[in-house]
Amino acid sequence: MSENDQRLLAIANSAAYRRGTEVLEAGFESNRDFSYRWRTDGKKIAVLYIPDYLDKAPDRVLLEFVEAAIDHIQGRETALGGEYMRYTTSDGFIQEKRPVFLKRSRNLARTDTGKVRNIYDAVQRLLDGGLLTPDDLDDTYFTWTSAPNYTRLGYCQQMFRVVAVSSVLDDVSIPEYVFDFVVYHECLHLRQGYRPFNRHPHDPEFHRQENLYPMYREAEAYLKKIPLMRKGGYPRKG
Repeated sequence: MSENDQRLLAIANSAAYRRGTEVLEAGFESNRDFSYRWRTDGKKIAVLYIPDYLDKAPDRVLLEFVEAAIDHIQGRETALGGEYMRYTTSDGFIQEKRPVFLKRSRNLARTDTGKVRNIYDAVQRLLDGGLLTPDDLDDTYFTWTSAPNYTRLGYCQQMFRVVAVSSVLDDVSIPEYVFDFVVYHECLHLRQGYRPFNRHPHDPEFHRQENLYPMYREAEAYLKKIPLMRKGGYPRKG
């Protein structure tokens, strides 16, 4: 066990003791998304591995994360402390760790310029229409996917402020309002901000803002057709 893993185990047990449990093994591990894994053995936590994005974090930041993780494991309401949130939303953390996330992401083209479309053109139209503000987009990395994804047309990694759009939409056969809507949807997740342990990203407020899109119903209807493209032919413009 490395010194850093020993440090984490000691911190984890200081949190576990106050929650009536014990952590037997802890460490940092590499993964793309900011996730952690655990295994329980009766009332004890046999294994707790947290993402190596936090391997340089101060003790207090690790303590606040582990406290929330153990609360989550034990089925209690989770809330992360201010030191953790300040650390993980800082410009320094994002700038250092985002390249690691991008390197671990296999299906990202790492460019906002596609064959026929540029993601920033959609962003600009949304800004011009008053649907987004510059604050929503601060320090955001936009990219197309390398290979088309017909079911997941976009995603937002809120911690590292990365928005990826499926290259399926990089085609003039797809109406512009559909492309813009997917970008808008993902940018709304940016507006939400990093919300760890949140299981309901599409809450009522998110849907309220989503419905502000002028062609929301038309875009949603069209998006349901896109998985059929895999089976032959692009859907006609609606």
